[in-house]
Amino acid sequence: MLAGPVSVASATGRGDAAALVAADVLARAARAAGQASAVATAIVAGGLGHQFATEEDLRREGLDRAAVGAGDFAARAALVHDEAGRRLGAAACALGVDLDVAAAARAGEQTAVAACVAFVRLFEAGLVVEAERVVEVCPRCATVAAGPDAVPGVVEGEALVLRLAVLDGHDAVGWLDVRCPAPELVPGIVAVAVPEGHPAAGHAVAVPVAATVVPVVADPTAVQPLLLVPAHDASDLERARRSGLAPVVAVDATGTVRAPGPLDGLARHAARAAAARLIAAEGVVAAVEPASEPVARCAACRTVLVAVLGRHWFLAVADLETAAADAVREGALVVSPPAARDELLALAGTSDDWCLSSRASPGQALPVARCADCGSVDVAVDLASSCRRCMGDLVREDGVLDARFVAGVWPLWASGWPDGGRRGGEPATTALVVPGERLVDGLAMAALGLRLGGTVPFAELVTTPVAGGGPVEVVALVEAEGSAAARVALLSDGVDVGFGRDVAARLDALAAGGADVRRLEAACAAALDAGAPAAALGLLAAALAEGVPPEEAPRVRALAAPFVGA
Repeated sequence: MLAGPVSVASATGRGDAAALVAADVLARAARAAGQASAVATAIVAGGLGHQFATEEDLRREGLDRAAVGAGDFAARAALVHDEAGRRLGAAACALGVDLDVAAAARAGEQTAVAACVAFVRLFEAGLVVEAERVVEVCPRCATVAAGPDAVPGVVEGEALVLRLAVLDGHDAVGWLDVRCPAPELVPGIVAVAVPEGHPAAGHAVAVPVAATVVPVVADPTAVQPLLLVPAHDASDLERARRSGLAPVVAVDATGTVRAPGPLDGLARHAARAAAARLIAAEGVVAAVEPASEPVARCAACRTVLVAVLGRHWFLAVADLETAAADAVREGALVVSPPAARDELLALAGTSDDWCLSSRASPGQALPVARCADCGSVDVAVDLASSCRRCMGDLVREDGVLDARFVAGVWPLWASGWPDGGRRGGEPATTALVVPGERLVDGLAMAALGLRLGGTVPFAELVTTPVAGGGPVEVVALVEAEGSAAARVALLSDGVDVGFGRDVAARLDALAAGGADVRRLEAACAAALDAGAPAAALGLLAAALAEGVPPEEAPRVRALAAPFVGA
């Protein structure tokens, strides 16, 4: 059983702990049925959580990343990695899971190397590209925050409705009302987009504060007048490119305005307030409306992210997911429970491109170098020292591989890729267990296996019902409730400690009743065969609540053993 890869900073995350217990339940049930089965996972380094955890250790000592330097920071990050292994080992031991933590740490390190091979081969296939796109960046962590590193949210505030003069040359020929939810981005406005056929199309408007005049362009996707800030909005970037307009960066990755004018040098929140006052002073505010602004926060430090244009490496994962979905439809990959299968098929092909070039300090270095003389790029596992074109010096690209991508390669590496093993053969008779909120990541793991290794590297994808949430102190939970109750709680939806306590208590003192144990055994076996330990646990809990015939008590305890770790 493969219990999804564990990130360095979330070795006791509730999703990871639930997946670990679910994998252990399935492994114990398989062994009880006479099959060889064990639990394996990988501890994946890198990513925002790893960086943040390392910086928190430094902060407690009154230090920061800049003060200690890159070398010492890497050494500190290695200590955080080791601590994650210790916490995972302690959690597994407390829960009664037989897990080789040293092997999990080695698996993570070797998977990172395999991820470099994957990056190069996907680049050679045209699926990994370098592009200039708008990405979400954490100004506090100074790195890209994408996918699970970006937590969606809403901030309540106000939006200004600007009444801008429509110009024909120097003459005003009308007015255009346009909504402005982020006044600090005014220096980045390059145009106003209007629906096709709008009378203002082809004219221009004067932008307040920035003291610029920008064109009014017709765009097929505009349903009302829109301020285009292409350096800070992906949709606006596409609209600007259709009209041949160059983006202008107003706010940099630190959240500071970097544009000539009165806002230059202000932090984004101060710049928003200052811009609103300046716009009001120019007399172009037609209305002020309450607004709910969708934002994304850094999953590590909870800072509101900045959307900013940058050059990064991207993987077109949606194309890969379609092939993996076909494997599900054809039966080459079983998804459990059935509802998860339906959800996965609905999600397949809808994912945004993955940004693979994180700027976080810990992690596997990008297998990319750039020529200092001609600017050409070399992508290779073993990078040369000089450029193939001009023989200039190659400088290794700053940044590391995204931890999500590294984790995605792990099941493929576990199958023997790229150095040997079952390349192109039948999938292993194993299950990959992932938390429900990472279902799409499980799909990506299958997709990467198909693309790179020719086969899905696991036969079954199992999801646990736990929905998100922060870390759970597994050892403390076990100390407070006992291992049995903690395991049951982790298998429940939302880590229901009361449910775990109730099931454990009923097992300690079985109540007499009329539950049909033979039918219960068959139903639980079917649920476990279908990779649904949570469903089997629900059946068991219902039977315990009803009570069982006293003579069937040994069979019920044997049936419950995989769930409580007995």
